[in-house]
Amino acid sequence: MNFLTKEELLALHDAILALHGGEPGFLNESMLESALAAPQNRHGYEGAGIAECAATYAFHITKAHAFVDGNKRAGAAAALVFLKIHGIEAAPADDELAAMVLDVAQGTMESTAVARFFRKHARR
Repeated sequence: MNFLTKEELLALHDAILALHGGEPGFLNESMLESALAAPQNRHGYEGAGIAECAATYAFHITKAHAFVDGNKRAGAAAALVFLKIHGIEAAPADDELAAMVLDVAQGTMESTAVARFFRKHARR
């Protein structure tokens, strides 16, 4: 399985801010590194599949609040890019994707529900 690097996530975050606006910079770089390691750990120790790893990106990047701005957008985008790298297109409606990451950020959606969300919207 191929996982996102820190450099790839930072480039994705930069592109998101360039497209949609927001303040660049870190609040906590170590939290970002922890969020990036989470999918690999889940795969290695729990045997998590592609949807679960994508959900882990969305969940942990959103919850980490590592960036000054764009945490939810970066979490959602990282998950979608991860799926695409593995040959899976996920095309939820923008409002559904936004509602999912808002639920994660507010603590009303767990990682298992995020994985169901991505499986529901996945197309090979």
